Amino acid sequence: MSSCLFKDNLEQQQHEKAISGLCQLYPGQDEFIRQRYIENLAPLIVGAKIRNYLTILTVRKVVRLLE
Repeated sequence: MSSCLFKDNLEQQQHEKAISGLCQLYPGQDEFIRQRYIENLAPLIVGAKIRNYLTILTVRKVVRLLE
């Protein structure tokens, strides 16, 4: 995952954990999940002043694509 998206390592770890969780819920979809997660996160993270909920919003978007 591109570290330039994140303000610090903690934020990056938070998103990595979310991706790992999705990969466990949807086995065999790892590459799809990672790509769609980044695609959906990137536009949100660029202008976000409050970043606490970006993980939740991005996970929801990726789950919708998987179902």
